[in-house]
Amino acid sequence: MDLTAAKKLREVLRLRFELHLNHRRIPRSRSISVSTVHDYLKRAETAGAGRLERRAPARYVTLRLLWEEYRSINPNGYRYSRY
Repeated sequence: MDLTAAKKLREVLRLRFELHLNHRRIPRSRSISVSTVHDYLKRAETAGAGRLERRAPARYVTLRLLWEEYRSINPNGYRYSRY
């Protein structure tokens, strides 16, 4: 899979699992075909992405949040974030 296809795949999965868009809205929002979206979602289902979505609630994480969590666990760790 080339880099462009990988980016499209990630975006389709984000739209489906984070924003809960249906199979018809995703193609319109990204100018790709319905069959491509269907193929991406089918592959993700086969790989188990749907199970992960159902088991783990969506959590929005930023680099800042990760650094703050790191600092709370490691108070003597790195003082400054590196992002």
